[in-house]
Amino acid sequence: PPRSTLFPYTTLFRSPACYDNLSWALAAQGNSRGEDSLAGIWLRNGGDSVEAVEFRIFAAQQERDDATADSLGSLGLRMVEASDVRRGRILAVQTAMAGQVGELQRAGKLADEWVTVVLPNGESNAPIVRDLIQALMEALPRGDPQHGWTVMQAGLRRHPLDAVAPADRPYDQIAEVAALAGDAAAERKLRLGADSVVPAANRDSLWSWSWNGLDALAAGNWKDAAQNLGRAHGARHCSPCMGYLLAYALDRGGHPDSAAAVYASIVGAQMTDPDDIFDDAAWYGLTLQHLGQYYQTRGDKAKAVDYLTRFVTLWKNADPDLQARVKDASNRIAELAGEQPHR
Repeated sequence: PPRSTLFPYTTLFRSPACYDNLSWALAAQGNSRGEDSLAGIWLRNGGDSVEAVEFRIFAAQQERDDATADSLGSLGLRMVEASDVRRGRILAVQTAMAGQVGELQRAGKLADEWVTVVLPNGESNAPIVRDLIQALMEALPRGDPQHGWTVMQAGLRRHPLDAVAPADRPYDQIAEVAALAGDAAAERKLRLGADSVVPAANRDSLWSWSWNGLDALAAGNWKDAAQNLGRAHGARHCSPCMGYLLAYALDRGGHPDSAAAVYASIVGAQMTDPDDIFDDAAWYGLTLQHLGQYYQTRGDKAKAVDYLTRFVTLWKNADPDLQARVKDASNRIAELAGEQPHR
């Protein structure tokens, strides 16, 4: 809704839940500026300053503004006690942002701290999510889906899904890692697990498209994967919301132009689904690099330089083992500019 119809009502309420709901509504619209304004109104109405910082952190995360999110995150962590559940939410964003910029070792340390905060507060799936974060980072930024799945399997042996409340088991996110590694049997088993905890009446078309897409992805059936993931992505009206997987399936299926269009639409929009923060962080840098290389092959120098420059800027402080990718992108930029590549 327009600011004029939304924000006057915030002066009538002092409930944190009111502001939290408004914040999520604005997030779903991709209105990060509205979220940031909401934080200021919350403070002026006597609201807790930690929640205001949280609003601003999520707004920065939506825009993939890693520097602002990290700065505000550090501020927020200084404002809360070690056991405060809000600390966990801030650490989750910081973990994602560290992964986004290729600082995977720092992301791992932040994720470890996140587990120590949220596990005592009832998030029984935290150790599994921690392993999932590492698996995604190995599969995507480090470019080794097989090792990512090995990491995830080892994590599941340490922290079995059966030890987690059924509703909190991240079957679909784990299945993504299995599918990227091409382990169709494991992905299918995860689907059956998800089916067992969700009543048949609640498994709608979106459910079927999403899981059929993962089934096909794991089996290397790129046409069916793209068809089902495309339907799922379109029906969810958010970003990225399976968009990365759709583009991946299109690219693997021999449709690089269509894949590039989907990839560009995702990185050109705000991240509006809070459930996708770790997935988006793992895919984002990789996608910028891919688009830069794609446009270079197509002879579109301006777009190639734009995406490659964004990637180099994003990963300038990435872990040492990822710097070869940064150097390759820098060399491509130099070549496109008619300069000598960096040695």
